[in-house]
Amino acid sequence: MGQREILSIENETLKASKGHKDSQEILLKYMLSQYGKRYRDPDCQQVFLIGVWKALDKVRLDIGNPLKYLNYKGHYAVIDYVKQRMKKNLRQHCQDCRLSSRLYRNGFGKYICTACQSEQIYIMNYISPTDLLEPHSHDDNNLVIWEFRNQLAGRQLNVFELALSGHKQIEIAAILRITTTNVSIRMRQIRSKWLKYQNQ
Repeated sequence: MGQREILSIENETLKASKGHKDSQEILLKYMLSQYGKRYRDPDCQQVFLIGVWKALDKVRLDIGNPLKYLNYKGHYAVIDYVKQRMKKNLRQHCQDCRLSSRLYRNGFGKYICTACQSEQIYIMNYISPTDLLEPHSHDDNNLVIWEFRNQLAGRQLNVFELALSGHKQIEIAAILRITTTNVSIRMRQIRSKWLKYQNQ
């Protein structure tokens, strides 16, 4: 980057920090082209730009490098966004009452069941079939699995969802507080229903 371009960007940064709309647009495009392209996900790029935009009124040219500061703010906005998305997929499963719910901590920072207040909790990454297999998806396989899932109920549905999110039979048994034999039976029932469903 040449000296003239550096001065131009610093000038645009100064104008943008004072609320000049055209300069804000120029600076955001520059930040996206220089720093934001490392995020492949368009949502992350958008969050990056929002983080940069929120930091514009706090940037100062007389302290440090303003572009590094804006990059830092945008980057940490993306990190917060990714953490929120990951946390959304974490679920807790109570061993005592078998309730599955979002994470809940008491005042002491321990995860507890919202129904029975038990501390016997399993925490795991859980991808809801509604997130994975949305009906408006263009993937025919996802639509087929989504329709098949709607035919299951009770323990079969619980076992299917846990297996779909990548858990092994022994983990499913521990989460649902049933025997591994019971999980195997449910898996056989699900496979049988799946074969019948495919032949329709």
